[in-house]
Amino acid sequence: MELAELKLRMSTIRQHKSCICTTIRQTTGKDHSRDTILTNLVKGMEKEAPPPKSRIPAWNLNVVLEALSRPPFEPLNEVDIKHLTFKTVFLVAWGTAARVSEIHALAMDRDHLRFEQTNKWVELTASVEFLAKNQLANQPPRKFRLQALKNKKILCPVRAVRIYLDKTKDLRKDRTKLFISMVKSSTKIIGIRGISRWLRDTIVECYRMGAPQDMDDTLGAHAHEVRALAASLAVAGHRPIKEVMRAAYWRSESCFTKFYLKDMAKYQNQNEGHATVAASTSLDI
Repeated sequence: MELAELKLRMSTIRQHKSCICTTIRQTTGKDHSRDTILTNLVKGMEKEAPPPKSRIPAWNLNVVLEALSRPPFEPLNEVDIKHLTFKTVFLVAWGTAARVSEIHALAMDRDHLRFEQTNKWVELTASVEFLAKNQLANQPPRKFRLQALKNKKILCPVRAVRIYLDKTKDLRKDRTKLFISMVKSSTKIIGIRGISRWLRDTIVECYRMGAPQDMDDTLGAHAHEVRALAASLAVAGHRPIKEVMRAAYWRSESCFTKFYLKDMAKYQNQNEGHATVAASTSLDI
């Protein structure tokens, strides 16, 4: 109740509850996430201060995918490290619908990254010490399999990951995380906030290139919505909600439909060559 008295947003309060329940579950094995008292308490707080609901995405996915298909993001094997990193991070985030923390935890050594022999897919795995939200300590590390895009190779995440690894191999030294600093002389490890910032900066830069008149749309751009849009477009493409929830590690269908599911109708009607092809491989893990 103290959080409510501070007049914090309900999303912040739910996040506090989720973090506490996750910590308790991972340390004691007891799951309080569905505790009746806690659930009713949060519902009561929501009734007193209902959150604003927006089913319309804050930014236009097609603007981003179109910009990623042109210079300075292509040809990908010739671009600078900044645009190579931006494009690869975005396509991985888009194709997996993973949380930023999970993308940050992806490793690139032999045990954690595997390409199919003919590059039909790439399998990415989080480092052993990482525990995702809603993941128990005895569960195996999070694993994602990204399928190659045959009809839209320019937006293929498998291609992007392979080129990214090739272009950064001389910069890695002993770093084993998949994504590393864009500064050649730097040996620091990129944090979760860094990955989040890269995703947002990618959206902003794509808008500068493709829709400068709509830059105000990027004020609502944040990394977490990439996850929401990827999952929503998969559902719009007739993927079963249960399957999407399993792939993206959502435990509650009501949570997904209430706070993450977006109205993706315009992405099915506009520029289908980008959005529909991307949706066909999202969450295929």
